Amino acid sequence: MKQMLQYEDYDAFADDYCDEVVERIKQLLEKSGISQGTLAAKSGLGQSTVSKFLAGDTRVSLIHIAKICRALEVDPGEVLSWSREEKKGKIIRI
Repeated sequence: MKQMLQYEDYDAFADDYCDEVVERIKQLLEKSGISQGTLAAKSGLGQSTVSKFLAGDTRVSLIHIAKICRALEVDPGEVLSWSREEKKGKIIRI
């Protein structure tokens, strides 16, 4: 049986997870040299939508992640994967 992750506050977990996903997307944007505007155009998302989630003003949805990954030509697993190790109540990547 897989070990369940212990997290006292699932809203905090969701916030941390979204923050990590956004950081990975930012790294991929920097690596690719694509601007936010170009990402918006290639993904079919509005410029304000892209700007808001990259700024952390709103959570990014799975639909948006799929569109962004397609635009960046990366596998969604690269953006969404987490390790099952815990460190001080937070999940960490390997």
